[in-house]
Amino acid sequence: MKRLVWGFAALALAVTPVVAKEVPLSAAQLKNLGIQTAEVLAASERPLITLPAMVGPARDSRVVAITPFAGTVTEVTALEGQTVTRGARLAVVFSRDLLAVQSQLAQVQADLNVATAAAERTRLLANEGVIAGARAQETEARVAALRAQAEEQRNLIATAPGGNARAGTYTLTAPASGRIARIDIEPGTAVEAMANAVVIDKSDKLWLEAQLPADLVGQVKPGAAVAVGEARGLVIASGMTVDPKTRSVVLRAEFPASSGLVPGSSVSMTLLAPAPGQALSVPSAAIVRVQAKDTIFVATSKGFQSVNVSVLGKNSQTAAVSGTIKPGQRVAVAGLSELKVLVEQD
Repeated sequence: MKRLVWGFAALALAVTPVVAKEVPLSAAQLKNLGIQTAEVLAASERPLITLPAMVGPARDSRVVAITPFAGTVTEVTALEGQTVTRGARLAVVFSRDLLAVQSQLAQVQADLNVATAAAERTRLLANEGVIAGARAQETEARVAALRAQAEEQRNLIATAPGGNARAGTYTLTAPASGRIARIDIEPGTAVEAMANAVVIDKSDKLWLEAQLPADLVGQVKPGAAVAVGEARGLVIASGMTVDPKTRSVVLRAEFPASSGLVPGSSVSMTLLAPAPGQALSVPSAAIVRVQAKDTIFVATSKGFQSVNVSVLGKNSQTAAVSGTIKPGQRVAVAGLSELKVLVEQD
């Protein structure tokens, strides 16, 4: 029985929180130890998880100028990074295919003029009873067919801006206002019909793409807050089907152009979740393990006091915690190893 009582006593001691200890320090000691402090703040959100992410342009604001006819690029007037307005001149292309369509249109138009005149004569003769009405209908059908051919060729030429100005030459123009992200053509090179030539971003907003672990699928919804350093964004889409190879789903977040992120770069993106009502925010550097407990050192009038906290969420910069601390207090963020040694020596 005595052994059982001692066992319960040992268990109680093991789960008892570390008693707060005060480390008295003079101003000279604070300076010598290199101790720095930061303010405790109220926290409305907590870091949920930090994921590697790739920065790219927003896909819903990207458009492409394509080459409607195969040909040879004779001039490129656009520059990457340049801001353009809709209809701005980007390049000039000479196309034998366009030249052929223009020639066909000229021939069809000539045939249409002849057929129209013939149809008028046959209709007049048919009305006078000189010829059968069927003859007039045949010539009118011929006119309708030629008109359809001419309209089709005009529509083809219309896909090449400036295609009516110079034989075989058309001007590639910006399909929308924005910033030129990429140019895929060079003067003197051949291009195929319907090839991508110039990529334009209509806005400067950015998308970040990351892989969300399977155990968080369904927990992260569109509209959830995310952060990269001081930059803030929002989740816009989260997949629901787990990739069997990566055990994750694709997560996309949107950041404004003012975030300072660079397309093509890799960053660490933190997903944020609502924090409990009494949660507090401290720098992650303020937390240290003392006797297997998460501990912070709170500044007092005499020095610092060690206080145990519960970490609700943490990334490389900020931690959301709960414990017997209050907003406005200051906690040590540098010199913690020295403070830890002093506490453990007592």
